[in-house]
Amino acid sequence: MIMFCGSWISLNPFFDNWSWPFQIRWFFASLFGLVVVCFLAASYQAQSARREFLGILRRDLVQSIQGAKGYNNEDEKILEVVIQEIGNLSRGIFDAFRRQPIVIGGVVLIGGTGFLNIVEKVTSMI
Repeated sequence: MIMFCGSWISLNPFFDNWSWPFQIRWFFASLFGLVVVCFLAASYQAQSARREFLGILRRDLVQSIQGAKGYNNEDEKILEVVIQEIGNLSRGIFDAFRRQPIVIGGVVLIGGTGFLNIVEKVTSMI
């Protein structure tokens, strides 16, 4: 609803000759930079937490194999599956930066879906 009202208001000729002063450009660039920094910080923390948790699970698995924890064979198999699933998780914050919804939305706004396909192809070649 808000987007509809904003697009309807923007059709008014009063807004036709507005410029983008330096302060507004700097503000939007700063906000974009803040989003990138926050994403990188959250991604780093998530990867760190995953590494720590996988270390704990692997340590439990080794102790169970050595017989120190009192796990049975079925528990060891469950631990192995959990370790594999967590290690292979690639959704949300664990997904690649180029596949994040906010990045895709920004790229579509900047250059359309054709530009998105080019970015996807170039990043997959790297």
